[in-house]
Amino acid sequence: TTPMASLPANDHARLGWEHFRATHGQEWQVYLDRRSGAPLLAEGKGIPWSVPEGANVESIAASLRSFIAGNRALLLADDAELVLDSDASGLLNPDVWQVAFSRVVAGVPVAGERYLFTIGHGNLMSFGTPRWSRIDADPTPDIDTAAALERLSAYMRLTATDAVEVV
Repeated sequence: TTPMASLPANDHARLGWEHFRATHGQEWQVYLDRRSGAPLLAEGKGIPWSVPEGANVESIAASLRSFIAGNRALLLADDAELVLDSDASGLLNPDVWQVAFSRVVAGVPVAGERYLFTIGHGNLMSFGTPRWSRIDADPTPDIDTAAALERLSAYMRLTATDAVEVV
């Protein structure tokens, strides 16, 4: 964990977060993942956030999408990779919501990577990710299904007489 304030004054990430604090209040404390630069935790006085009567997880998540897209350079998250995790989201107490987004890259879930947002008392109070990584590999398979089955059969030393059932 690296406190944002410990970064050099001319560091690109620090400049971005200083701009965030200038816009949303100097009270914000930001702790970054030293490896990726993503915020492990950003918490502060709050950013005014309307949660209308009758709101649900889906409507609050939808309202967060513009914030995520507008802060992509700080969050290091592509909104298109974030999928609402309804099971990890919900009302924590009568006026505090937690909204969780899991990360899915090209249809492949990324284990352990998600963003959590806390909205309460009319404010976005905190957000962050327990883990975030750069994904440079292309998840598109290089071989088709038939070639994959052929390689698997060869690896397992299956013969034409072995019974194989593809499920």
